[in-house]
Amino acid sequence: MFLRAAKGFDNEKMGDTHPLTPIIYENVGMAYQTLKQYKEAKTWLHRALDNRIRTLGKDYMETSRTLDSLARFYQEIEDYDTALTYAEQIITIRERLLGMDYVSTLSAVHVKAGILQEQYRLEETLPLLKRVLDGYKKEYGPDDKQRSFVISDLAMTLNDLGDYEQALPLLERAIEIRLIELDPNDHLVLAEIHHKAYVLSNLYYFNEAIDCLHQVIKGLLKLSDMTNFQYRACKDLMIVYYN
Repeated sequence: MFLRAAKGFDNEKMGDTHPLTPIIYENVGMAYQTLKQYKEAKTWLHRALDNRIRTLGKDYMETSRTLDSLARFYQEIEDYDTALTYAEQIITIRERLLGMDYVSTLSAVHVKAGILQEQYRLEETLPLLKRVLDGYKKEYGPDDKQRSFVISDLAMTLNDLGDYEQALPLLERAIEIRLIELDPNDHLVLAEIHHKAYVLSNLYYFNEAIDCLHQVIKGLLKLSDMTNFQYRACKDLMIVYYN
């Protein structure tokens, strides 16, 4: 739909100053990204950013939203240095316009933390996640689903740092929050139980890890579109059994 809309929009020759222009460019870029057509996605997303800067300037919220799309794009294609550059630009813009603790600012900080985590720069990741977690608690309360994603990221960062004792209760808290709104067999719940199995196995609680993996596999069997997830869970179960 976005691709057809973009073609029609260009044919109408409404011009670069039309307010819909960067929105359509960006949506087309994200559509190509969803299709894994990264060359086209990159072209359209940069076209959107160029339009934002030319018509608005660098330090506007609308520009930061397009920068956010680019940061996530470069993170997906594993160009982490470029992704990090864009993430830092977003944070700078939003801190100046909105403040340090505004939700949109914290969302950008979370993006940066995710990029650093994928680069295995874990010591740098921790304070960013804690900042987001504290800010979201003030804004949403302790039991909001948004916090569960940050709690999970923090837990897995601690796990990767070898701090399994701190990671385990955080994952249990993430599961608890998700179960407030979601079915026990929802893939977001099962993903956290899978993470919990990792941590339990690192703590040598192999029986508990096996129980978690069995729960994940049984839940995934009820879903029709999670075959890769099923494979990973079965593979991990075999590894734990072997241990």
